[in-house]
Amino acid sequence: MILLRIWSCRIFSFLPIYLFGTFTVCIPWKISQLEMAETTFSYVILSFGLAMIAAIQFCRIILMPRFGTLHLMPIGGLLFSINFYFWTSANDYLTFLLLAFPAGIFFGLVSPPANVETFRLEEETGKILFPIFEAFMSLGILMGALTSGFLLAQSVQPEAIFSSVSLIIGITCIFLIIVTSLKFTIIPTAKTKLKFPDKAVILPGIIAALVYATYGIIVDWSAHWLSTEYMVSAFIAGIIIYFFSGTELLALFLGSKLLRNYGEKMIAFYGMLFGCFTLLACLIFGNVFLIGLAFGIFGFFTANFHPILMRITGRLEVVNKEDAISDVNLMSFSGFIIGPPIIGFIGEHYGLTWCMFALPMLWIICAVLIRPKLTG
Repeated sequence: MILLRIWSCRIFSFLPIYLFGTFTVCIPWKISQLEMAETTFSYVILSFGLAMIAAIQFCRIILMPRFGTLHLMPIGGLLFSINFYFWTSANDYLTFLLLAFPAGIFFGLVSPPANVETFRLEEETGKILFPIFEAFMSLGILMGALTSGFLLAQSVQPEAIFSSVSLIIGITCIFLIIVTSLKFTIIPTAKTKLKFPDKAVILPGIIAALVYATYGIIVDWSAHWLSTEYMVSAFIAGIIIYFFSGTELLALFLGSKLLRNYGEKMIAFYGMLFGCFTLLACLIFGNVFLIGLAFGIFGFFTANFHPILMRITGRLEVVNKEDAISDVNLMSFSGFIIGPPIIGFIGEHYGLTWCMFALPMLWIICAVLIRPKLTG
């Protein structure tokens, strides 16, 4: 039963992100279709982030103490897959903006239960599970981007891609709703209230928010940046996502072994610095394939930073560790509120290249800030 719980968390870290991954390569097409400026598109991402944060709080305070974690994930996944089709296929900006709200809400029903359940499983088994859990998120982004990029190269229309993947994921979620209702009993989380996070989680929470705020530069903006700055095809525009997600996936699958052999400090500080400085150097040269390779190196050496943040949170001296995990998860996604308008404004007025250079610089700051909390 523990193995089934582990795989439930992994599957639902994959499925919604896979859907989102299919959209990332199509972002340049969507921006062109709706004639959006960078700032205008950033409001859509901001709407998604605001709705997701509200849903995370609702899930943590109301839903998880009543329904547990495992039963919420497939329901959230099904609702997200249905909304995803209508959201990504919207033919006018207002509809596209408004449907970002339910998209964020439904995504927020999947992420908190998966994080809390993974923390529970680490406590129960004594195993390092967060890196593999996040590996399935990277796998989702990578497979989604590759699926979309390949089909676009075969002249398949984006609307056909969105309808197909939404249908497949929706059917999968219906099947998993049946499985979870038959196999799992409800294990509610401890009741909690809407409150300011414990001061012990502020530092890892702020760092996680910075990471997520800048992560959007890669996921949301990299394809658009390459297509406008270097005039490459839709498939080639996804090269940063392919390289970054691919090497990030490899590092996360090796995460448990890397942590045991090298320790947190080597991975989350020295490895981070190496990846960041490599990316900075390659951005200066301005070659598309060199940039893609650099993002691959960056992805490998930064992949385990967020899982280590979650492990640090689990070691904090707090009354309710599940609350602490939820608080850091909430603060992580608050980066979606901070990041989009800033990136959109800079991109529209100064160019997205400045954002690409800011990415490794901010991650260097994150590595320095978290260094005192690292073991090994």
